[in-house]
Amino acid sequence: MTSTPLLDGWQPPQGAGQPVAAIATTFVLEPTFFETDCLGRFLSLTTQDEGSGSVVDTIAQLEREDRLSEPQITVLADRSTAADRASLRWDLLHCNVNHGLLHSKVAILMWENATRVLIGSANLTSAGYRRQIEIGISANLGADCLLPPDTLIDLSNELATYLDLIPGGQPDYKPIIRARRILTEFERRVNHQRDTAGSSRTVEVSLAPTRPGNSPLAQWKDVWHGPNPTRALQLSPFWDSEPDTTQAVASILTGLPKSSRRHDAATVPGYDGTLALPPYLRDLAGTYLLAPLDTEVRALHAKCLLLASDTWIAALIGSSNHTAAGLGLSAQPHRELNVWLGAPIRSSEGRALASLIVLGDVIELSDTPPKFEDEDEAPPTPLPLFFEICRLRMAAGTETWQIVMQFNPELLLNDWAVRSTNGTVLVTGEDWTALGRIAEITRNLLPHELPSFVDVTWSGNISPWTVVVDDPHLLPLGRSTADLSARDLFAALAAGKSVAAVAEENQRNAVQVKELGFAWDPLARFDDPSSLLREGRSLAAAYLQLQSRLSRRAPTADAIQARLAGLLGPISLADKVVESVSGQNDSAAGGLFKLAELALAVGRTNWAAAWADLSEDDVLQARRAVIDAIQHLSSAIKSIASGPVDITDYAHRATQEALRCLSN
Repeated sequence: MTSTPLLDGWQPPQGAGQPVAAIATTFVLEPTFFETDCLGRFLSLTTQDEGSGSVVDTIAQLEREDRLSEPQITVLADRSTAADRASLRWDLLHCNVNHGLLHSKVAILMWENATRVLIGSANLTSAGYRRQIEIGISANLGADCLLPPDTLIDLSNELATYLDLIPGGQPDYKPIIRARRILTEFERRVNHQRDTAGSSRTVEVSLAPTRPGNSPLAQWKDVWHGPNPTRALQLSPFWDSEPDTTQAVASILTGLPKSSRRHDAATVPGYDGTLALPPYLRDLAGTYLLAPLDTEVRALHAKCLLLASDTWIAALIGSSNHTAAGLGLSAQPHRELNVWLGAPIRSSEGRALASLIVLGDVIELSDTPPKFEDEDEAPPTPLPLFFEICRLRMAAGTETWQIVMQFNPELLLNDWAVRSTNGTVLVTGEDWTALGRIAEITRNLLPHELPSFVDVTWSGNISPWTVVVDDPHLLPLGRSTADLSARDLFAALAAGKSVAAVAEENQRNAVQVKELGFAWDPLARFDDPSSLLREGRSLAAAYLQLQSRLSRRAPTADAIQARLAGLLGPISLADKVVESVSGQNDSAAGGLFKLAELALAVGRTNWAAAWADLSEDDVLQARRAVIDAIQHLSSAIKSIASGPVDITDYAHRATQEALRCLSN
């Protein structure tokens, strides 16, 4: 256990391979921070979108969209949190806890060759990851993983219950299916760890969630050995006005002799120098300042409870503030995730647990109750539960995008409207009533109008309604790809470069030509990429790279669909080839030849290797996607009507050969 920057937890370990999936929970979400800083590290992005509208930002957005096309990423957040994310390629699912909050802070990160679990106190915000005092643990799956397999399975099961908190969520709802697949893959990896885990453990571990009927304070014995605790030390940024939680902690201190029992609390001054502690803490043995961590002024957001005897120590770490709702002592608790860790007090692990709370100076408490903004208080006007799910889908058998708004007819609401972010009214309460108060209303959208959220107004209030996508791999590739030609994409494949790298190179060359009249690289001026020999070698390398990309083991059928439809996939490449021919940047014969070789590359791909880890149903779905891609290539060939007869015939036979190879 060491002190490291929280964002390091999102960085892949050495040899991790490609990102596969991630699922995270949070109470508060800053979408821009999450996409740029957390996902940027998880996906190993090389450029950063700074929001300035510059060329660099365009390239960063292109790289992010490209890298997000295959991994499955889900964030479960409280219904009150922000919805204005930049990319629709990851799922943001809002959960509703009756009379409480979804307050847990957990992340499960999976790469091809590595899995990491993060449990702590930090929301997915810049304040949580950069400025505040937070506590958390990071555990990599493996033989020496801090968290034992049973605890990890408990974690997966707990997260699965959060999916039942999505208003209007159904088992066949595609984002929920994706989230369950992430948890299924996590459990598969955990069970593999169970087979390889070592037998000796130096730290006792137990998952300690808060939910109706379960308090983390009732689970300390799961990690305890020896005489009962005699000492308790509490660290929390938020407290209730009544001493229920401190009394509950005090009731745990039953160790002997009674004179050795001691109960303390610690805090940190706020940015304005005030102390947010209730007067009843004066009844404890002592109240202290937390020893400074560095020279920066930081707000306290960490939550920790230490229990100790002369021989043993245990720590409760996680999301629970020391309030009745946070620790499950009230009739209406939050949903929280914590973990108990226990170890011999004189062991290195025990000393590490003790060092989680290092005390500084004693403080005197005021008789005046503090005034602070309690994060456990929900916003006064969250989105009403009448508005359940808002999603985007492509209408079956068409290329028309639709927004589907799902309502709860049993929860009537007056004077409301749903508007797109450009102000267009999508539906009003009057429309809904006129339509018979139906559960779903659908509106058609243009591809460039796809929103990440819509605005809901009711009774003078306004709140965002998050939009999710049924099939993210069908999303348009974005305007930033319009300037990329078929030659650019084939060159990227041949050189093993990302699309963003090619776009950046094109932008750099364009600037040099504009400023100097020529590209800076003197050899480039004598290099003709359209020469037959050069183009032939480049295309051959590109087709081999395409086969390699498509053959890589896929965690889900959706991942295969994303590869086929991605910017460097055969569907996008075919569209760019047709565009190049229609724009007279390539001959009909050249376009037909490229499409034929694309079809053969798809047919020669080792699909058995690609879907080796998939279920039987997923293999059928993936196979259907490959057939659809080949048929898309066939349609592209038919759209080039002016090609030579022999080349056209060769191209059609290539698609038939691809289908034959797939059936073998």
